[in-house]
Amino acid sequence: MQWNGFKIPIVLLALLIGLTVLLGGQWAYNKYSFQDPLEQVLGEQTVVSDFSVNDDGEVLVVKLKLDKTTNLMEDYQEIDKLIRKIVNKRAFRIELVDDPNDILLNAYYNSQFAIHEAIIKGNFRQMASVVHESAIEAGGSAKIYIGSQKIYLQMTHGDHYLYRVISREDVPGISLPVTGGGGNYYD
Repeated sequence: MQWNGFKIPIVLLALLIGLTVLLGGQWAYNKYSFQDPLEQVLGEQTVVSDFSVNDDGEVLVVKLKLDKTTNLMEDYQEIDKLIRKIVNKRAFRIELVDDPNDILLNAYYNSQFAIHEAIIKGNFRQMASVVHESAIEAGGSAKIYIGSQKIYLQMTHGDHYLYRVISREDVPGISLPVTGGGGNYYD
């Protein structure tokens, strides 16, 4: 069978081969550029107990299950820095998988207003006080770390723990002033 002088089976075979090469190249690029190096680096981190990498679209999603950590900010920043080196300029997002119970979720819920108010007003000491009170009232404990771009919150209650990393820049409906200089690129 022919169409305008071309044999249709040969054209279809060429298209199929081209598509296979293209998709195979994409798969190999993702596997050897992101997947394997990320698996190696994340597997070497003692605080990471489990992880998964999802490359469904524009943003690479790295889900991390962390063991109990003594300093969430340091561990998060170190992992962020390692991922950033591997993915280069590719957009990625870290999602933390923790092990909260209802008590921790309630203590976090009671702290959210103070956390978001502190992002806007800058009253971080008051926020820390509210968060610590909420955790203590629930029979647990809390640690808060403040970086130039994020707030790192870790709460514990028995064997359960809750980790939250809250951006100080993305406040819905509020345009925060941009300041220059200083700060840590990775937090």
